[in-house]
Amino acid sequence: MQVINARLRQRPELYRIEISNGLFTDITAQDAPQTATAEQLDAGGNLIYAPFIEPHIHLDAALTAGKQTGTKAERCLKGLSAGASANRCLARPTFANAC
Repeated sequence: MQVINARLRQRPELYRIEISNGLFTDITAQDAPQTATAEQLDAGGNLIYAPFIEPHIHLDAALTAGKQTGTKAERCLKGLSAGASANRCLARPTFANAC
């Protein structure tokens, strides 16, 4: 997949961004605006930037409301256990049986 005519932060040029298997594989400055083919996405000169959502978690602090007890390793195991429990709940077809 390619995104063309994209702007990057603090750069005046237009760029072509290559994406393969969900990863950015190449970012190349364009000489001029391009017309998109069926396989390309035209950003229309708009800014491309990272999302405002940061999807990471600190397992040693998960579900503690700031009241951490035990060692860091124990807190990580507790976070992993809580995450596994939540995933089992979300995977159920019905919430009739509360988790």
